[in-house]
Amino acid sequence: MDCKLACERLEASRPDARDREDPELVEAFKHLDQCPVCAEMVDFRRLFDRRLRTVIRSVEVPADLQSRLLAALPAGDLPRVRDEAASSAPFRRRSVLTAIAATVATIAVGVWWAAQAPPQPLTAETVLDWCRTNLTQSADGASATLAEFQDDIEPTIGDGRWESQLTDKIPRGADLDGDGKQDVAVYSLRVGYLVVLPANRVTNPPSAGSARSAQPQYLPAPHVAWTVGGQMHVCFLPGGTRDQLDALLELVHSRAA
Repeated sequence: MDCKLACERLEASRPDARDREDPELVEAFKHLDQCPVCAEMVDFRRLFDRRLRTVIRSVEVPADLQSRLLAALPAGDLPRVRDEAASSAPFRRRSVLTAIAATVATIAVGVWWAAQAPPQPLTAETVLDWCRTNLTQSADGASATLAEFQDDIEPTIGDGRWESQLTDKIPRGADLDGDGKQDVAVYSLRVGYLVVLPANRVTNPPSAGSARSAQPQYLPAPHVAWTVGGQMHVCFLPGGTRDQLDALLELVHSRAA
């Protein structure tokens, strides 16, 4: 399969690549695995789709949008269309559709550039305040209020020994700065949460390179923060105790890596 056909077929695939097993797309994905140029192009399209979806969902559609669009049509256009010869109708329709397509393209480009604006920096204190306000003692309860994580960063838990404490390997996401983009990924633990975000989003990320070398803190709730692999991690225990945090860290680091 050539590049053009592969990219055309993958236009119909979902941004998260869950369609790799679709019989109509298998060959296209095989081409993608072998062609770095096409892979880069498809990754760009997926990033565009995710950013565009986030921005569009954050904008409330006005209730009177339809009536305003109809009112904006030039007066008298419709009667003239009916009076003209039927052969001219397709050309008029194409002109209208072309104008609409150009408008939509302009809006999409504007939205894309707006989505590229650099996010506002966060502080470690902001992240902890968000945890205290939004993460409850019940992991299931808090997870139910958060959307599935769908941002363009790839969150990792850093140390495989934490996997034994996860109740769900699929993280939830949250927007901390109100720009419509998810800033943190939240993993549910058996006794709390593991919050992950890019370290370059934080003005003062923790200097410790692991939970073991970090200094545990107990306000606003027992927690420990560290930075590894370019990402800041916070183990947060809402309603927990100092002994529970110490026991969790001991359990995690007593396991084989």
